[in-house]
Amino acid sequence: MVRFLESLLYRIKEETRKIEKDVTMYNSDLEKNLSYQKMIGRLIRKKYWDILGIEAVRLDERLGENRIQAMKTIVGKQQDHKEILTIPEISAYDFFRYCEICYNANGYFRETRDKLSPREKYNQMADGRHGGLTEIEMHSKEDFREWYNSGKNPGAHPWEICRGGNSTHISLMVVESGDAWTLMLAGSSIARVEETVKMAVALYENNIPFILHEGEAILQMITGNDYIGIVPDHTYPVYCHSLFPKEDKIIDFMNLGHENTEAIISNAYWYPLKPILIT
Repeated sequence: MVRFLESLLYRIKEETRKIEKDVTMYNSDLEKNLSYQKMIGRLIRKKYWDILGIEAVRLDERLGENRIQAMKTIVGKQQDHKEILTIPEISAYDFFRYCEICYNANGYFRETRDKLSPREKYNQMADGRHGGLTEIEMHSKEDFREWYNSGKNPGAHPWEICRGGNSTHISLMVVESGDAWTLMLAGSSIARVEETVKMAVALYENNIPFILHEGEAILQMITGNDYIGIVPDHTYPVYCHSLFPKEDKIIDFMNLGHENTEAIISNAYWYPLKPILIT
């Protein structure tokens, strides 16, 4: 460990000396010689599908044209009429029924022999930290509102209807909007987006008003028209939004890796390095 630290200190001093000697030359050398594994770039998803060939997970093909057309309608209505996509009243039973529509859209219980109620399906699929939602009077809209506003359940995750990690769960959130309620579906991670789209289409086909969080970005993703953000190999490719310009609307990230690297490098756009400045 001591030898490593001594070597590291030596390299730091060497690089600092080069910067102080000629910072312009140092920046130029860095631009020319820095490994793509250490750079930030973006790649349009359709290009990535083409590079992977038969190994690509083609979301457009898996979801089919009918669902994609439905998604275009959902996103369009959401942009034009967001203020009217509310539900006047809601009970716990209503919420579990909305969850059931989402579960059935993905066939989660297709092989289950027992007939399960909407609440039982929720109990099997959700995070488990329901905060007492499963215990209130099922059909009482007043009890739901009282439970919602009680503030007694800090740390609960009642809206995590498909459990997963921080970035890989699916949520169906209920948000109080004045005297009404807004239902918001969220699940844009590449690992869950196919399920989320099936849920969104099912809610739409059942005439349930809802907002699809990051709907436009999800539509671009499933049609292959979004950008995948490429992050340095020392960066875990999750929550990397701040590394990219907001206007690029990048919500999915990857490392360059060690397969198909030449094709990815040549088809990607690589952001210019921020120059080192001496103040």
